[in-house]
Amino acid sequence: MSFELAYQGECSVVESFRSKDHLGNDDFPAQMNALADEMQGLYQQMILCRQKMEELAQQAVKQSSPENVAVVFSPGGDVEVDDESVDITDSWWDQASSDQTFQDQSIREWCESGWCLQRRTRRKGRYSLKVAEGWDFHLENLEWKDDCLVYDGERVENDYEGSQCVEQVVQLKFPSCPAFPDHINLE
Repeated sequence: MSFELAYQGECSVVESFRSKDHLGNDDFPAQMNALADEMQGLYQQMILCRQKMEELAQQAVKQSSPENVAVVFSPGGDVEVDDESVDITDSWWDQASSDQTFQDQSIREWCESGWCLQRRTRRKGRYSLKVAEGWDFHLENLEWKDDCLVYDGERVENDYEGSQCVEQVVQLKFPSCPAFPDHINLE
């Protein structure tokens, strides 16, 4: 007994041109091979440069303090005035978290410079601002600016009680390069 099996659908046709398959007299395969070798050499040079940068960065982290320190708060914490909770609506926090100009500016700056050595320490605790006597709290004077809670133009960032370190990551960051990840985690 015989039968016919049929498939009806799409198919792709893949044609490859490789140097070993090309038997003509033109110099296309030779030029392509030379460029591929040059790319491989440049890739190896990039690996060596990144390794040297990583070694220098490891030394710098151990021996010196950074010049740029940014305190970046996560929106959504609890707000108190004289130990009494202040009701902040979800819509206020949603608006606050949508303002990422401070972080975006920092990212643009390190992309333009070609590298950035960054230690990011996540801390949890109570941060405060002492407001002079005679002032009453007004919610309309509270805003989220440059990734920090700000009251009447002053940042709420004093860490009098000593916050706790939750996590610390040290990274050497590079602008996007298709051949490499954009950062290296350091110790």
